[in-house]
This record gives sequence, structure tokens and C-alpha cells, in this order.
Amino acid sequence: MSYTPRWRRFISVTALVSATFVGTSTLATVPTAFAAETLTIAEIQGTGETSPVASKEVTTTGIVTAVYATGGLNGYFIQTEGSASLDFTPGASDGVFIYSPDTASSVTHGDLVTVTGTVSEYKGQTQISVKNGGLTILSSGHSLPAITGVLPEDASAREALEGMLVQPTGSITVTDNYGANRYGSFSLVNGEKPLRTATDVVAPGAAAIEYEAANKAKAYVLDDGSTADYTRGGSSTPVPYIGTATPLRVGASATFAKPVIMSFSFGAWTLQPTAPVSGKTADSDLPVSWTNTREAAPDAVGGELSISSFNVLNYFSTTGDELTGCKYYTDREKNPITVSGGCDARGAANQENFERQQAKIVAAINTLDASVISLEEIENSAVFGKDRDEALNTLVAALNAAAGSEKWAAVASPEKLPSSEDVIRTAFIYQPTEATPVGESEILTDTAAFNNARKPLAQAFKASTADDNDEIFVAIVNHFKSKGSGSGVNADSGDGQGASNASRVAQATDLVKFAEAQEAKHKTQNVVLLGDFNAYTQEDPMQVLYKAGYVSLDTTFDAGHTYLYGGRTGSLDHVLASGDFIDNFTDADVWNINSVESIGLEYSRFNNNVTNLYAPNAYRSSDHDPLIAGFNLSKENPAPLVFTDVVEGDQFYTEIMWLAQRGITAGWADGTFRPVMGVDRATMAAFFYRLAGSPKFDAPATPSFSDVPVDHQFYTEIEWFYAQGITTGWGEGTFRPDAPVNRNSMAAFFYRCTGSPLYVAPVNSSFVDLPERAPFYKEISWLRAQGITTGWADGTYRPYQPIERAAMAAFIYRYSDNVLNEF
Repeated sequence: MSYTPRWRRFISVTALVSATFVGTSTLATVPTAFAAETLTIAEIQGTGETSPVASKEVTTTGIVTAVYATGGLNGYFIQTEGSASLDFTPGASDGVFIYSPDTASSVTHGDLVTVTGTVSEYKGQTQISVKNGGLTILSSGHSLPAITGVLPEDASAREALEGMLVQPTGSITVTDNYGANRYGSFSLVNGEKPLRTATDVVAPGAAAIEYEAANKAKAYVLDDGSTADYTRGGSSTPVPYIGTATPLRVGASATFAKPVIMSFSFGAWTLQPTAPVSGKTADSDLPVSWTNTREAAPDAVGGELSISSFNVLNYFSTTGDELTGCKYYTDREKNPITVSGGCDARGAANQENFERQQAKIVAAINTLDASVISLEEIENSAVFGKDRDEALNTLVAALNAAAGSEKWAAVASPEKLPSSEDVIRTAFIYQPTEATPVGESEILTDTAAFNNARKPLAQAFKASTADDNDEIFVAIVNHFKSKGSGSGVNADSGDGQGASNASRVAQATDLVKFAEAQEAKHKTQNVVLLGDFNAYTQEDPMQVLYKAGYVSLDTTFDAGHTYLYGGRTGSLDHVLASGDFIDNFTDADVWNINSVESIGLEYSRFNNNVTNLYAPNAYRSSDHDPLIAGFNLSKENPAPLVFTDVVEGDQFYTEIMWLAQRGITAGWADGTFRPVMGVDRATMAAFFYRLAGSPKFDAPATPSFSDVPVDHQFYTEIEWFYAQGITTGWGEGTFRPDAPVNRNSMAAFFYRCTGSPLYVAPVNSSFVDLPERAPFYKEISWLRAQGITTGWADGTYRPYQPIERAAMAAFIYRYSDNVLNEF
């Protein structure tokens, strides 16, 4: 039974080929030493991947469909007349490439020719090598319609079209443009989306391997009909397809307006135009057109504040010409452009190129316009004996100059730094009118997991318009170990995650611990992890973060993808929010200005080709795309509390009202505060729990104390009090929630709440009624040393006197100011 390839069953025939040809023209052929076998093109091609008559001398006939007399291909394609309309040879191609530097300039499109030559396979494509005298032009002026339809993905179906005229139809999308600026070729795929990185979609291992195998069958290449390298030997010829007017971007929808030839080259199915094209070719003469998918700015993400991550691709204000030993990548005139090695610099070769790089980054960041931006791959200026923040401050100055105001500020390096660092680092910049740093930044220094990567940098922020009712958040920027190298446990296991996956898992694990410490330090559960994790969405390091309760904003809001590698889109850059904080976020968006653009537009490719592709705009300012997310922090201020038994002028009025404003107390239902009433132990636990920010705490199902049942008003607070080690209860297993808190016990609670810090009590007591051997002598002395208590005017402390609610408000107020430094 004959087999008709699946795709050909859906071919749309656009014209029939006439079997009668007008006009004749013959060229005498040089007789060969022995007669070649006369075969059809289909018999030469066969139904397999290689020709069944390879290495044999053959004669065949066909119509010339494409000619490459110039450009380096040195040949032409011929196709059996009538084959586009009637499939005489199911499963076998009716087209073939004629490699013939001797005769390529003698033929033109539409010639009916007979050729004699030797069959071979060149880089997977069947060809006939024809020498001078092996060509006879029988007639001219013929045409063949292209086979139209959705290009098949089955390898055998594509093999059956090798060398034939085709014109793909249906939805087609650009999936890779990496080689466009150099070789004039780019990759396409059927459908409305580019190909995805396997581990961005499915789990590493068997699923990822299967997914990528399916990817490989889908893509195909559109070439330029030549072998030119437009950045080297062919740099004086304008590069085809890419430009600044209608940029060739991954994700763009493509439409074929002219026929092309299905060929196979360098391991990929390749569509060749029927004649060489270049940047001089009019758009109307190109075989394909595509949509312009550029966006002038990211989508609005809402929220009171916004946060973003931006990889600035080796932004080095220290240029190569300032150092010794640097080697360079050069332009087509051998001018240095970027550092290639030999020194610690990684960026621009000189000031001229640095300014080109900086102009693009500045345009991108100022348009991104996020409240807080983390930066990756910025110069660590300390490596060059300069202030660590010099490059960072240079960038901020350039941003502000372009903005025309002091729009941006940098977060200064912390006082405590790692003992050794990479030449690139991470950093934060922010807009002071929108966000304000809280405290000093902090780098995770006490970990070996990041010895081969940049250590996380944390900074707390609040809204610039925040008041005491508003929250703060902690941002932690990351740049994990890359996938490019690793040995031993870090060797590439072949599961789709690349090399050094073990390192990235360890880094994610330590990042979680660092984030927990930052939560405790700043008394907030609002944490954002962001940066270049060098791990795709479904990979092991990201799973560590998900299991710790962090939620990906990329996936929550379907924000898009930040990176492109090997014609596969995915996200190595992420923004994740702690579990409860996710509810504060309003939206997120990936602004595709970099990964999907041609690398030819980078400053690093300046003057690689006679066509000037550089522009001082945001597009291809880096190789990673920024993700921006919006969120809210401010809360509506509650109506001020008024206590009927506390009026301005009363002792501790300010402290009591501060306690109420912070939500540590709401007083009684009748509107009173009852300032002289004693504080019982249950209420004391509640005060400390609220002072800590009412942290998320899962109280045990079984009570720790026999006299505090699970339905007690302050059950959670008392269990938290116990879990923190602030109280141990009484020896018989009770807590005695209604018992009054004496002033000595109160001092012990504050001391333990601070973590029982190292403190040596004075040899002589500061209070006349507090012997050095009295219970809680050290704790009471510590309380005095912190300025939380001064005792009574008569020099007593009165340790066994119950603490009153007004005095308790004063103690908490002073503790917050003097110990927690919250004012």
C-alpha cells in the first residue's frame, strides 16, 4: 500500500503545472567517460534520510526553483515538473539541491534542465554535484506552484519535502533570533507561542526530557540563501531581517508571502528563500513578514508601591582600558567594544562603549519606574580598590540626570561585608518619594552555600507616606550560581536543570533561613525574594522556596517569561512573596525588552555590521527581562481611641495612647482603660504577643498548661508566650492566667523577650529594697540599665508589688524605644 504523508493530505493546490513547455534552448554537454544512470529526483532522494544512490553518477531533470550563484551556497534547486500539483512519489521528495559552482550562474528561475553529477549527503541534505558540462538547459519560462499548508512536524513528512517549494500557512511564531545578526537566520514554530524551556513547564527528569524531545521536532529555520557571516567576512553586507524599524522579536507572528525551499542544514530543517537576501532586499521581496510586538512601557500593575528585578548585564564603570591585561571583543574595524578576559573587568572596553551601555540601561530603568529595583551583575567597585558603591552611584547619577530630578537613590553597602566577593554584586535602588529604607542593608555572610555565587542582600522598606499604622516589607535580592559549570555533585545530571543544581538547592535552603532571620529582625512577615535565581520555575531550587511558603508572582499573575536560551523561553528571574504577603499584591508584568530582542541590538555588538543596529533606548539593554509587581502596604487609620478614664495631662497619658494606637490594647468594652488596675498574667502574654506584631503562630491542639484550655480568650497568646521561652509556668503544670504580675516577674518577662542577652549585673544593687541575691536581681538591674525603669523616688523598686496597667504601658513604650529602637 502506498503511503501519503499526513501533511500532504491537507495541501492547498494553488495552480497546476503545464506539461507543455514553450521554447527550447540547449547547451552541449561534455560526454562523460561512461553513461550515468538516468533517474527521477524522487528515485535519487528515496524515502529515507539518505539517498539510496549516494556516491553514484546520475542524470535527472527538473525545473530550477531557486538560484544561489552568489552568497556561498554555489548552486540551485530543481524540482520535478508537475510534482507540486500531483504527488507522483508519496514519501519521497521531488526536489534536490544541485551543488555546482561551475554552472550556478548559467541558470535562472524557471529553466527546465537536465543535470548529470554525483550524489552525496552534505550535512544531512541530499545533493548532486554537477561540474562544467553536466548541465543542459532544455527550455525556460516555466513555473511551479509552492506546496501550501501547515508545515509538518513529523520528520519523515519533512524529509518528503526536502528540496521542494513550500509556502507555510497557519499560525507561525518566531521562537529564536540568536543567529539573525550573524548568520541571517532565525527559527520559527507552528502555533501562536514560542517554544518553552522544559523545566519552566514540567518537572526535571523524564518529563522534561520528553518535553524537550517534542520541542526539537517542532522548530524550523528561515535562512538568507547564503553562507555569509554578517559580523565577520560579510560585515560590509547589510544583515537581512533584523533592524530597528520592524524589530525581529521572539513571540512575533510571522506570515509567508513568498515561496521558500525546504532544505536541511546544520542539523535543522531550514527554509531558504529562492534567491539570496540581505539588508538591501526590499521588505516586499522578503519571503516573510512579522508583527512588531514591542511595548513602550510595562503594563500598569497597580498598588501603592511597585518592585522589580533588573539584571544589568555586567554594568562596569571601571572600563577595560583603565586596567592592564584586558583582552577585547572587537567590532568589524578591530576597535575594542567589550572585555573578553585577561582582567577583572567584565563590561565595556572604554568610556565610549560604557556610555552606550549605560544609555540603554538608564532608558529601561527610568521607563520601568518601579518604587524599588534590585540590580544584578553590577560592578563590585571594591575589587578595583574603590568605594564598593562607586559603580552603583554612577548609575544612580546617570538615572537622575536623564530624569531631570533626584528621582533615584541607592541603598548603601552595609558595614559588615563578606570576607571575599565576586567582581559582580547585587544592589538596590529606590525612589525616595515612594519608598524609604528602614535600617541598614544586610548581606548573608555566615554561609558556605554561596561561596560560588553572590550572597543575598536584604533591605527593609516602608512607604514614604507611611505612618505608624502602616506595614514595612523586606526585599532580598539574589543571584544564584549559574548553570554553566560544575563537577562532582554539581555536574549536569541530564535532567534538564544544567550544572550546579546542588549548589542552587543549598543556596535556596540558606536563603529561607536568612529570610526568617530578617522577618524576626524587622518584626514583619512581609518578605519579597527576587533576582536572578538561575533556576527555571519547576526546578529544585524553586521548589525549596515554594515549600517554605513563598509564592511566585510570575505564575500567580501569569506575568510572562524573562529569559530566552536556545530558542526556548522561560524565567530564571523571579519575584516571590511570603505566603500572607501575597494578598497585598495587585498585579505583575514581565516587560519583554531584552530576551526576545536580537542580540545584534546590544551595545556589545556595536558596529559588527555595516547596518547600525544600536539605538540608545531600552531594547536589548540586557539579556534578562525585568518583572515588575505592584502591592499595597498602607492601611486605613482607625478612629483614635478615647478612654473615658484617661485624659491628657494624666501620668503616662502619652504611653497609654501609644499602646492603643499600636493595637497592643483596646481597653475595656465600656470605654475605660482602668490605669490603676493590676495586669494579670494572661493579659501580659497578650501584650507581648501584640508587641511582637501578632506573628503567625499555630497553637498546639493540646494545651501546655492544665488551667489554660483551648477556648481561653488568650490561649494562642499564652501558648506563644510559652513557645518563645518567655515563661515556663509553675511547677505543677499551671500558668495561673488570672494571677497578678509582680514588678520583679515583669522585669524577667522583658529580659527573656529580648532573648536573655548577655548581661553582668552590678555588684551593688541600685535599689534599697532589692538585695543582690533577690529573685530576678539580674533582670531588674538589666531593666534599669536599659532605661526602662528608674524605680521610685525613695530609691525603691518594690519588686513584689503588682504592676498597674498605666505603668505597664510606660514600660512597654520605653522598651520599644530603648531596646527595639522602633521610634
